[in-house]
Amino acid sequence: MKKSTFAKLAITAILALGTQAWAMRIVIDNAGNPVEVADTVSKIANAWTPNNQIIAALAPDKLVATTQECKDHKWFVKMFPQIAQLPVIASGGTVDIDAVVSLNPDVLIVDQTGDTAELRDKYHHVINSNFKGVDNFKSSVNLLAEIAGGFGMMPKAREFEDYVDANIKLVKDKIDQLKSEVRPKVLHIVDNSNLLRVDGKGSAADDWIAIAGGTNAITKEGTNIEVTAEDIIAADPDVIIVGGQNSGVAIGKIYSDATFGESKAVRTRQVFANPTGVSGWDTMSMEIAMQVLWAAKIIHPEEFSDVDIAATAKEFYQKWMNYEPSDKDIEKILQGLDP
Repeated sequence: MKKSTFAKLAITAILALGTQAWAMRIVIDNAGNPVEVADTVSKIANAWTPNNQIIAALAPDKLVATTQECKDHKWFVKMFPQIAQLPVIASGGTVDIDAVVSLNPDVLIVDQTGDTAELRDKYHHVINSNFKGVDNFKSSVNLLAEIAGGFGMMPKAREFEDYVDANIKLVKDKIDQLKSEVRPKVLHIVDNSNLLRVDGKGSAADDWIAIAGGTNAITKEGTNIEVTAEDIIAADPDVIIVGGQNSGVAIGKIYSDATFGESKAVRTRQVFANPTGVSGWDTMSMEIAMQVLWAAKIIHPEEFSDVDIAATAKEFYQKWMNYEPSDKDIEKILQGLDP
């Protein structure tokens, strides 16, 4: 009798352990770390601003914490009003670990490796979803789809990947034959707060500039680096693109700034505000799918005269952001202006 009871208890324990094992899974994050996450994830805390958009598009009801930058972004709040009600767990790249622990989400999304070890000391389910270029970004969408919805959400992520690839192919088919001398030098200014902060070689902007048929006017390595007025003058860009929220206000500044006055871009009136929607199109958000088309049309207007960016943007927000933009919305987004 005792032996039978022990056997039953042993079987029960094994079954319980088996259930727990099946309730968890291992996910390999973008830094190559194996991370244990729940088989069914219902609460995602996202401490990286660009990746909030991915979760908002794929599984908005699962996003339970965000960054201050997302809450301050007017287009994000307009298209996903629920973001305004979420608690903040990160600001300026700094994660509030205690806030994360108190929320006890199923998973925490971060972008840096530097503080990941400290985060994991207090909270184990930390996913590094950092990316730099277009290919890395696509893998990040797939990673977050796997986390948020398991294999059931992967078809949507793969559909988006195909959409990005199709737009890149459209661009490359038109410009791959261009010689280096007809690939204009493009200066990408990070935002309107400091016109000397730019993106150099190896940055996300460097990637989409190359895809769009341009060359980076800045030869220094780095993302969001500060250069001198002399560097700008020496670079003599053919095209200037300003990113950041409400980037349209920078155009007048550049045309009146002596630092840029002698550049070919200013002389030929080739200064543009980068479109911004839920995220800046230039920041490796899901809107990178439109950025490559928009940038190609800016850099090579004749080759891309048949591309209707406004129509493309309207379809994108309807399909991927579940938002019905008005014509006025699209006009402001393309001008880099707040709603």
